[in-house]
Amino acid sequence: MSAMLNAAPSIYSLPVRVLAIDGHQIVLFSILHMLSGSGYSVCEASSLRQGLELAQEHPDVILLDINLPDGSGIDLCRRLKASPETRSIPVILISHAYDAEQVRRSVAEAGAESLIEFPLTPAKLITQISQALENKKIVEIRTDAHT
Repeated sequence: MSAMLNAAPSIYSLPVRVLAIDGHQIVLFSILHMLSGSGYSVCEASSLRQGLELAQEHPDVILLDINLPDGSGIDLCRRLKASPETRSIPVILISHAYDAEQVRRSVAEAGAESLIEFPLTPAKLITQISQALENKKIVEIRTDAHT
């Protein structure tokens, strides 16, 4: 397990580019600190609008808070998954999980790959990011095999 925490996934060229979208600067700082020390390149956005703009730069994965100051992270996830330019980017939603069952249903309906609940830890983040990237790679391989 410690090896996984020390390096970004090897299925993508390093560094893995992560877009973290959260309205709380302390959360963004924590994500940056946890991931940059493990070989990830982290770009930050503190609003829905800024996150949507930065998603057009095609990060490898997006970490997205469900409650942003200017809108719903779940709605942003739906928009990203509906757009041909961003639909293949794995989105991992982040929640304080006040109503975990309802949040989980919304996450699945929005097309997000997974949900991480607070408190955030390096192990949680890296495991979910690695899994999302592996799933994306499997889909790409299957798609290539059928074309």
